Amino acid sequence: MRSLASAALGLAALAALAAAPAAAQPLPAPGDADGWTAGLSTGVAGRFGGFEIDRGEHNPPFLILVGARAEGWFPGRLSQAVRLRARVLAGGEDRIFVPSDGEVEAAWAIGYPEFRFVLGRVEAARAPGLALQSLVQLGTLPSVEGNVTVGYQARLDYLAAPVEMVHVRYLGRAHLPGAGATTESEQVHAASAARLRYTVEYPAGPILSAQAEVLKLWEKADLYAAAEGSAGWAAFGRAVVFEAVARWQGFTRRAPAPDDRRTDGEVQLLAVARIGL
Repeated sequence: MRSLASAALGLAALAALAAAPAAAQPLPAPGDADGWTAGLSTGVAGRFGGFEIDRGEHNPPFLILVGARAEGWFPGRLSQAVRLRARVLAGGEDRIFVPSDGEVEAAWAIGYPEFRFVLGRVEAARAPGLALQSLVQLGTLPSVEGNVTVGYQARLDYLAAPVEMVHVRYLGRAHLPGAGATTESEQVHAASAARLRYTVEYPAGPILSAQAEVLKLWEKADLYAAAEGSAGWAAFGRAVVFEAVARWQGFTRRAPAPDDRRTDGEVQLLAVARIGL
């Protein structure tokens, strides 16, 4: 199972971070231009804390980051939008170049940049440091998303999924005794999820952003939450961005004893370079 999940994350990383906006212009939404925008990112990360992957040993602290993003907007009667996103970290378990952590997402929506109906969205994540072997989200209506310009230099991106389906499996010894081979309760669960990101970009080059996200399974203890902040600098005609990122993420899961639960959290510090294509 570990090898299959790692391979899937590795392949998804090769799928098509949005291009940096032009200097001295209002921060554009990803769908401001007809057609596709795409970008790539890479960097290094340090990891602290989290679920003990191998009992009695510290988790590998050094990881390599590879990311990709492609977004398309196609105006017309439906005004369709498509998003493909991947963020993969390698080296969290075995060898340094073997993918271990990360998430991939694909979404299709209709509407306008400020407010869209999400017709289909799938997101898959793996986080050994949170005892998560796999966490797969599948959503459709009534999910909505969009991005709103705040003033001249800032943008607020949001995603709200009141109801979606979630498949979850814990890692290794965290797997519940008696549970099936692929999931913790032999079925998918209903869940609610939300993501919010606020970005400020200055014409001179600085870029600041903050993001929060949460996922809660209905009638189960499972709760995923994350918070992230970054400070960057746009260079070379704003085609390249260098940034430092601090991210915390935590996951509360069910335990073997009834009504018991376990919580793991980790901190990631990243140095990232990204380019627009």
